[in-house]
Amino acid sequence: DYFGHQGRLSSSNALFLTVAAGELGRCYSLERVFRAEPSATSKHLTEFDMLEVAVLGSGLDESMNQLERFIISLLDVEWPSSVMKRILRLRTDVCMPFRRVSYLDIEKEYTLNGHGLGKHERSLASQGPIFVVNFPQTIASWASRKYGDRLTHSFNLLLPEIGEVAEGSERDTDVERLKERFKKWQMNRQLGWYANSIRYPGSKVSIYGLGIERLAMWLFGVRNIRETGLFVRDGTFRELDE
Repeated sequence: DYFGHQGRLSSSNALFLTVAAGELGRCYSLERVFRAEPSATSKHLTEFDMLEVAVLGSGLDESMNQLERFIISLLDVEWPSSVMKRILRLRTDVCMPFRRVSYLDIEKEYTLNGHGLGKHERSLASQGPIFVVNFPQTIASWASRKYGDRLTHSFNLLLPEIGEVAEGSERDTDVERLKERFKKWQMNRQLGWYANSIRYPGSKVSIYGLGIERLAMWLFGVRNIRETGLFVRDGTFRELDE
């Protein structure tokens, strides 16, 4: 209940950044985000920090290239001596460009059956950072631009030992199609503002979100995401296995 109306909350700034990128060209946010989901694994938090970047005129490849360069640049930072051994190993092991595979190419091998990568994320990234691209419409963000009849212009970035650290997509900016979709879903009250705010229908906008704590796990060799924060909010006090 939100001031007398049923509302839906999102942990992502993506819709706002999509609109802002249409006006500013490129924009980003680095914010604390919240998820009302159980934190019962070594890589999930109910509160975490996320970097989101949106760029007007950028396609999926350009977005992945930008994210790749950003992550590689972090390995050149002069980190404290306590973590330099780990960073030096990453500098040796990680090569550009990151591998890229389509969802369809791995669907049968990993018996995905149209579902997410789930438990296979670390296996897929065992040989180094990898982008998995073009997820089915059934599991991708509804705001992703379609790719053929079944797929979307979308990607996940997986890092060794961690799995997914980022996801992104080209956004659907067809205003009339969005309005029809919201009408069908009976969500015009919640999302009508989004379609009305896209001033340049059909423009190309790509966006990605990067989980800072998961990235820190990979950089510093941390095995449990709770070790990346000073104060971790959790609903239980029991010891959690990996």
